Amino acid sequence: MLPLVLLAFATGAACWAGLRSVDLKVTWQFWTVMAWFPIVTGILLYWQEQVAGRTNVFIRRFIGGMVMKLMASLALFIILLKLAPDGVGKPFTIVFASLYLIYLLFSAARLARIMHSTGPHEAG
Repeated sequence: MLPLVLLAFATGAACWAGLRSVDLKVTWQFWTVMAWFPIVTGILLYWQEQVAGRTNVFIRRFIGGMVMKLMASLALFIILLKLAPDGVGKPFTIVFASLYLIYLLFSAARLARIMHSTGPHEAG
């Protein structure tokens, strides 16, 4: 999980620096999504990696985890966007979409590496 922690610090620092460079205050909505993605990604990776040796279950958990993350993230996005102060909507949308994409790619790469390293095993 060290790579996930390092990614969380790197993305958080990049978001903070980017927002400050354009004179935007880093509101609690930004902090929430900067914490949301590493936490949810870590929980889902732990859940998915538990069945790495069982290919069919692993793939179902991978797809299911991605769908759960997408739906929960969209719900969070809508709520936080409604609560965001004026003038923060566009930057918040960019930060949210960027973080979603970064953590999606991180998850997919990590799980693909695990899938290739364990190889096909028992079905079911």
